[in-house]
Amino acid sequence: MAKTSFEQTADGNTGDQMHRIRRSEVLLAELYGLTPKPQYRVRKVRGIRTMMVVSLVTIAAAVSVVYYKINHFIMLLESAQSRESNLDAAVQRRTNLFANVVKLTLSHAELEHVVFSRVAEMRTEIIKQSKLPDAVAGAIAKETARAPAVPGRPGDGAGINWDSILKSLATEGGAEASFGHLLAMVEQYPNIKSSETYLQAIKSLTEMEDRIADRRAELNESLREYNTAVTSFPWQYLASVSGFKWKDYSRAGNGQIPAKDITTELYQQLIPLGRHGEGPK
Repeated sequence: MAKTSFEQTADGNTGDQMHRIRRSEVLLAELYGLTPKPQYRVRKVRGIRTMMVVSLVTIAAAVSVVYYKINHFIMLLESAQSRESNLDAAVQRRTNLFANVVKLTLSHAELEHVVFSRVAEMRTEIIKQSKLPDAVAGAIAKETARAPAVPGRPGDGAGINWDSILKSLATEGGAEASFGHLLAMVEQYPNIKSSETYLQAIKSLTEMEDRIADRRAELNESLREYNTAVTSFPWQYLASVSGFKWKDYSRAGNGQIPAKDITTELYQQLIPLGRHGEGPK
């Protein structure tokens, strides 16, 4: 059944109204924010988990290297400080022992000087008061002229080689040989030789200086390793931030206790027999 023009007009008006109503609803929804916004889908990045794992491993490795280098700096610094303490101990040992070694040497020299002087005087008195056989007197005179005397007392007979006398008198036998043997035993009584005492003193002083030189060499080697570690690229920046700085090398006389000098007066005391009979002061 065909619609009339009136019905067609009514249907058109109804459609326009519905369209206007829907449009009004859309405008109101947009005005009050009721329209749901379209969701944007984020594109999935391939290998993101791998990148995260690699990043974490890299950070952990970097932190581990930093801690290792800092501990390495600390170890080198402690080693250098320990060897510096060893050097100070060696220097202090030299300071403490030097005076004792010199005094001991002087004491030995003085004792030997007194003993030899006393023995020489007694021998002279015995020779004057005793009537020795010509063989003994001649051997003593001959050996006195030929043998080197004790330093500082030329001609006093203290340097006589009594072993040679005994050999020369071996054929004589009897009381003469016994008397010569007695004199030789008295002559060698203290068994303290100045030359041996001085050599021992020099050896002790040399050992002290060698010990100090060895300790200084060990210290400088530790300082070299430490300075190389804190100044090499790129760790110099880490060392600067961490407070590790370059340190000066140790040199003889650089802030250390100076070595003791043997002055002229002390040297004269060390050779008391070289002052022509004067004992040590």
